[in-house]
Formats: sequence, structure tokens, C-alpha cells
Amino acid sequence: MGLKDSFMKSPTLTKVCLILLLLAQICSWIAFTVPEWGRTYTDPLLGTDGGYTGLGLWRRCSNGASTSYTGPSNCITLDGAVLDWFVAVQAFSIFGFVGINIAFIIVMLQVFTSKCDDVTDIGFWNAVQSIVTAICYLIAVIVFGAEFNDGDYGRPIPKGVNYKAGELAFSFGLAIVALLLEGVAGVLMLVDNKKGKGTSPA
Repeated sequence: MGLKDSFMKSPTLTKVCLILLLLAQICSWIAFTVPEWGRTYTDPLLGTDGGYTGLGLWRRCSNGASTSYTGPSNCITLDGAVLDWFVAVQAFSIFGFVGINIAFIIVMLQVFTSKCDDVTDIGFWNAVQSIVTAICYLIAVIVFGAEFNDGDYGRPIPKGVNYKAGELAFSFGLAIVALLLEGVAGVLMLVDNKKGKGTSPA
């Protein structure tokens, strides 16, 4: 049986979950690796035309304009960060990222192979881990959004300057999209399980 035939013969909700998790994978990989969860601008007086630094989960990179970073990459790693809230963001993001990968792989096996046919409750447990790890990603997003301050981590904006010196960026948005897609896929897997496609351990 070819890939197309395997896909067409799969239950509708399983196919929907596969598509949702594929999109979640794309968003999550970008969010996890690209240093654009937030931006801090080098000089608020320069506005958005000045240099900025993109903050990601693992790196902090400048665009090279009006910054103090040196070297060809203009990046520094953030391994072993001293900020407790940022370490929490990294930890919960790892759970969310890994959860999306696991969920996608399991659904891929369900759709395109017979490896999971004998494991009757795999859909239930995959749904549970998807929802739990989506919640972990949500915690990371909430903490980052709450702690990421305008300016350079709390640097005050001068009076009279109508400019937002720090802002959340696109990787942060993609992380939100990824966790929502994973959460929806998890709920659909539970619905699929209740319809008799699998059995819960109860």
C-alpha cells in the first residue's frame, strides 16, 4: 500500500491531527531555534531604524547596527542563563517542543504504518501527552510575555520619547500558534479515542 492509500484510508480525525501537528512542527522548530522571541533596541532614541538585539531561547543576536557585540555572528549563547524566569522558559519550552515531535511521530506511524495497530491505547496516551506538553509550552509563553519588559530588561524609556523600546517578536507568536495546534490535536485525538478508534486504559 502506498503512502497516498495509507493516508486516504486513515480516519478523518487522525488525518486532521496529522496536518495540525505538521503545522505545529514547522512553527515550533522556527520558534525553538530562531532568536526572535523578543527584541530590545540598542538606543530607544534611534527608534525602529536603529540597531536591535533579537532574544531567543538559546541565543541573543544583534543586527549589527549600533551594538556592542563583536565578531562575525554578532551572537552570544544563553546556555546557563542566570535569570530564573528565563531558565523556566527554556525548560518548559523543551517539554513543549519535544511533546510536539513525539505526537507528530506517533500519528505518522498510525497513518502510514501498521506499527501501532496492536497498541490499542496509544491514541489516548498520545492525546494526554500532547495536551500536557501544550500546557508546558503555554507556561513558557506566559512567563516570557510577563517578564520580557519594554527596553533592555527594564531599562526606562526617556521621558518625551514616544517609542516602545522592547517588543515581542515573531518566534514568540509562532510558539503560541504551535501550542494551540498541539492542544487542538490532543483534544481531537481524545475525541477519536472516544469514538472507538482506541481504548483508554480505564
